[in-house]
Amino acid sequence: WFRLKYPASVQGAIAASAPIWGLPLCRPPLNGGAIAVARAFGKAGGSEHCARNLRGAFPLMNEIGKTPTGRTFLSERFRLCPGSLGTDEEAGLRLAKAVQGVFFDVAEADYPFPSTYITSAVGPGNYALPAWPARVACSELLDLMV
Repeated sequence: WFRLKYPASVQGAIAASAPIWGLPLCRPPLNGGAIAVARAFGKAGGSEHCARNLRGAFPLMNEIGKTPTGRTFLSERFRLCPGSLGTDEEAGLRLAKAVQGVFFDVAEADYPFPSTYITSAVGPGNYALPAWPARVACSELLDLMV
């Protein structure tokens, strides 16, 4: 509640994984999760182009995955196990959704210090993410990909 009431006074919070603006009975309904991810990977997160690149990449993955050649390309680029992507036209969409989930988790754990908050919950061990993991992830993307 304090983060909601005084957002300028709070930089982060422990165990604050639920998007505070994702209230289901709001009119109009707000997609708090998407807003939080966009902020973490946008200018507020330290990269002016990262959120735009990600928004452009997901529809491309969907379209590329509709053809056999595209599915081969995605499998090679993401270093997927043979046959794991699938052979149907929805394969690219499923991959895009899986990648979006990873970026949501990174945004959720976007703390100014190394943390195992997410990795201990979803992974096999306590591997710390670096401080500001969204910035680190964006540094690996091209600045002007889209």
